[in-house]
Amino acid sequence: MLLHGRDRLGPIAHAYPAGSTLPDPATFQPIRNFPAVSTRVRNRPEGGLWCAPVSLRHPDGTPAATDWTDYCTADEYGRPTLHPSGAPYDTAVDIHPHDDARVYVIDNCDDLDRLVDLFPPPPAPAGLPEGFFRLVTPNWEAVADAGTDAVFVTRDGLRANTAEDRDLKHPRLDAWDSASVLWLRPAYRLGAQWPVRYQFPDRLPQT
Repeated sequence: MLLHGRDRLGPIAHAYPAGSTLPDPATFQPIRNFPAVSTRVRNRPEGGLWCAPVSLRHPDGTPAATDWTDYCTADEYGRPTLHPSGAPYDTAVDIHPHDDARVYVIDNCDDLDRLVDLFPPPPAPAGLPEGFFRLVTPNWEAVADAGTDAVFVTRDGLRANTAEDRDLKHPRLDAWDSASVLWLRPAYRLGAQWPVRYQFPDRLPQT
């Protein structure tokens, strides 16, 4: 399903450690097919901008958390997920899509299958066996080049495409840990910044 602007996207935000550089559209990193060796990240590209739906609000209506920050302290092992710097994702900034932004929604298995059919996996990187990407991922660079600004994996879409009974011959989203919006092109603007309220703050490292 293809949406334009905020037809159905809803409030989203990008989380980051306090003091980090904001994801300015002017310095957007182009999307690249990720040639990782680990199976777990074959369906996650490099570059772009990762966001998540707002999942919690304060009584006054201001946002307090996202699906991603909830996951960071609520994974099945009870271990916190931290930024590569070792700091928690304790700050977020609202991300507002342009009115004409083109957003592809993955709400079920068919939506992901269709995307991979339209944009087949890229060739294997040099030094890796042919078929390395198999059918697990679309060609993200081609998706962006075709004019798609973002891909929105909903909560239902994530559940459907990471199910354990999903045939391994079909595309999967195992490395997408929460409902997410992945920006393939900078068709957004920054909004307000706000502190993240963690669901299980006691699981975070104490400073």
